[in-house]
Amino acid sequence: YLGSEDGKGDFNDENQNRSDVFNDLLEDEDDYEQDLEIERFERKMAYIREKNREETDRLATERLQLFRNKSREFAEEAEKKYMEEIKWEKEKIKKEEEQLLIEVQMTRERMDREIAEDVAANEKRRTEMKQFLQSCRDQENKFKAEEAKSVRIKEQTERFNTVYLPSLKESVVRLMDLWTSIEDKDQLSKESVNAVGIYEEFMKNLDSMKMLISEGSATDAHWDNLRALQEKIAASTALIE
Repeated sequence: YLGSEDGKGDFNDENQNRSDVFNDLLEDEDDYEQDLEIERFERKMAYIREKNREETDRLATERLQLFRNKSREFAEEAEKKYMEEIKWEKEKIKKEEEQLLIEVQMTRERMDREIAEDVAANEKRRTEMKQFLQSCRDQENKFKAEEAKSVRIKEQTERFNTVYLPSLKESVVRLMDLWTSIEDKDQLSKESVNAVGIYEEFMKNLDSMKMLISEGSATDAHWDNLRALQEKIAASTALIE
């Protein structure tokens, strides 16, 4: 009651009333008892004022402490809420980063697969193209080889039939006619008796040359052998004659 504004007003009014009383008493009586009563009253009033001040200070302190406690609670609650929000935000960012990493990894794997498939497809196309070009070259080379072979066969056949075969046949026929015309072959020398062997050699060379010419593979050495055989026939014919 004393700590309120109304209490203070009432207290002031009462104080004024008592002061009036004291004034009346002083005017009526001026003795020692009255002085003591006034002194006791003033001590009592001082005591009451001190109690009022202490109570006011206590209430103010309690209010201040309550405010501080509430402020601390609010601050702790705000701090807790803030930390929870920070934790939630960190977890959210972490999940988003993990999801992003997964998507990046999947994208990278997909791109690697596509690149590998493109490389494999390009390599396959290059291989197929190389095989195709090689096949074309092989066909072209084969065609050229066959064409060259046909040309060689034609040239060698013509060369054999026009240059060597007529003269060889003529020489061999003449040698064999001469050989058969001799009745007593014992009169011939040993070299002359080899006419039959020359004929067999002629037939063997003839078959061999025909086979080589049919493939277009007669070489200079084969033509040299024919010339040597022709010379041998001519020498044997001259010896018998």
